[in-house]
Amino acid sequence: MCPGKAIYDIILSVMESTDDRSYADKMDAQEERHEALCRRCGICCGATGEDPCESLVRSSDGRYTCAVYTDRLGPRTTRRGAIFACVTIRDVHKHGVYYPDCAYNPSQGGIA
Repeated sequence: MCPGKAIYDIILSVMESTDDRSYADKMDAQEERHEALCRRCGICCGATGEDPCESLVRSSDGRYTCAVYTDRLGPRTTRRGAIFACVTIRDVHKHGVYYPDCAYNPSQGGIA
């Protein structure tokens, strides 16, 4: 094997891993900005309905959080026992669904 090829492969590997890290950092920062918009109203988790997610927790200040937020995606159960698929709010938006008072709603100044 040509020594130049080995050096090229090392440089390419470093560049790719740097690009991957840069991309991952960019995506993490974008996710943090997106999450920061949330008012914790709970509407996307059923807080205003009759059968909210069983993991939805209301704090003393009236805001909502998810008790299993980091592991929330996938099959979940409502308080009455119905099974549903928890998805990211971005996945909901991909289908053009925006909750009226949600901070993400473009009509509320949010991002689509």
